Amino acid sequence: KRDRRLENMSLRIMFWIEALLVQQALARASDPLENLSGQARTLLGVLVLMAITLVVTNICHKAHVPVPEAIIIVVIGGVAGGLAYSPLVPQVDDDVVLKFEDSMALDFMLVLIAPIIFAEGYGMKSRKFFENITRILLHAFAGTTISCIIVAVFVRYVAPVTGFTTLKLTECLCFGALISATDPVTTLAIFKEMGMVEKGLGHLYYSVLGESILNDAVGITLFDGFAEFVN
Repeated sequence: KRDRRLENMSLRIMFWIEALLVQQALARASDPLENLSGQARTLLGVLVLMAITLVVTNICHKAHVPVPEAIIIVVIGGVAGGLAYSPLVPQVDDDVVLKFEDSMALDFMLVLIAPIIFAEGYGMKSRKFFENITRILLHAFAGTTISCIIVAVFVRYVAPVTGFTTLKLTECLCFGALISATDPVTTLAIFKEMGMVEKGLGHLYYSVLGESILNDAVGITLFDGFAEFVN
């Protein structure tokens, strides 16, 4: 019941956010009603896609389909993107996609990125977090840093062998920091399905969850630091 309440609350928040984004886009226009039909179609498309995702994931959950919800959502997004580029939707072309990306980039960073990063942390039990704080800090700080260095070394010395352009070490470190802060959504979903906490393996579940909360901050800090060296 708690998961269902959180899911409904998340859906309402997403609807509110999408309405806010459209409102901001209209406010930036010289005429508030300029391109109103285009903004309405964009909002309608996003809401329809969210509704389809919610329905499909619920059906798969009730049918006990052994596929994590994260994978289902990725598949739905891929299918939607393929249909958007197909001849079935001739109105969508590269220019439309680029304009949509440009208009949504700032709004995404300002409005959506924080809920995405901190959603799991909001629902996590603080007592479980501090019970596993040693493992969490070790994996979040040392693990992310080691992963960053390994990726940077690989890109620096192995990628040129395959014909890619040789990058500076600082640029490779920036790339390593960019992709080292992984989000184990699928892993956590599998842990939930397996009932890891109920089976006495809660320390493993909460260690992975806690690490995924902190590694974003570590990755951002590393990236900003290496970016200064690049500049």
